[in-house]
Amino acid sequence: MKNRVLNLLLPLLLVVFVVSCSDDDDGTDNRPTANAKVYITDAPVDNAGVKGAFVTITDVKVDGVSVENFNAMTIDLMQYQNGDTQLLGDLEVKAGGDANVTLVLDYETDAQGNAPGCYILTDVKHALESGNNEITLDDDVDIIAETTNELVVDFDLRKTIRSSAESEFEFVSGATLENAVRVVNKAETAEINGNVSGRSNADGDVIVVYAYEKGEYSDNEENENSEGIRFAGAVTSALVNDMDEYKLTFLEEGEYELHFASYSRNSITGKAEFQSSLTVESLLDLNILNLKLMSSVNLSVNVRITGTVN
Repeated sequence: MKNRVLNLLLPLLLVVFVVSCSDDDDGTDNRPTANAKVYITDAPVDNAGVKGAFVTITDVKVDGVSVENFNAMTIDLMQYQNGDTQLLGDLEVKAGGDANVTLVLDYETDAQGNAPGCYILTDVKHALESGNNEITLDDDVDIIAETTNELVVDFDLRKTIRSSAESEFEFVSGATLENAVRVVNKAETAEINGNVSGRSNADGDVIVVYAYEKGEYSDNEENENSEGIRFAGAVTSALVNDMDEYKLTFLEEGEYELHFASYSRNSITGKAEFQSSLTVESLLDLNILNLKLMSSVNLSVNVRITGTVN
């Protein structure tokens, strides 16, 4: 009798198992959706001759989904530094996983139809363009369920603009451009800020602080890479202002090290020319080569410049 019942149940169980597997494999994404607002910011550029850095954005996509009712925007990135941001738009996206962000640029015309669409402004416009008008950022960003996600795109001008024999200003190559622009979820970031004393011990009038992921810095970083960019491996950077203050924003949780360098301002071009890396000491009980940063907890790191690295 038991064998007969078992024989009757086995086909039924097999059908249930097959249907269940079919439901799991039908490709349906059952993750909940969440709202995502996309912002843009910039790390300060170290060229006093630059009066503006304009990009024209015609579309913003998260996981291939465009921001609804997006109208082309021409944005001066230099107006959004040191933690300031410009809202690009918002949309509903799948939560509970990583997403990629794509910016679509118009190199030809700006939002008002004037040429060019992307350019550096000095006394004249220097057109910027790349081989691909779609920039899909190398970093994926975490989308958190049941909250509004503020996704911040850091269009780091220091790492995205280079000089060449053909042009004083131009975008770096396409692959390097995608790697230089980063995106983070603001809820998972914090900042490092502080004061810098001992400026007279530096051999230049411009001081820049660079934040690296711990262990990613080497002495070769101060040399120009194939794109002509120094300190290319830094996550972000900041100028020390006239009040001897600096602010490194939108850093994701993790371990970091800080490195400082001095530049001299060219009196003709306004461009900051590299002088040397600097030796510094922390004025607090902190090791600037081993800083632990937690989300939403800002860290104050005051330092004194003691000399230059020979």
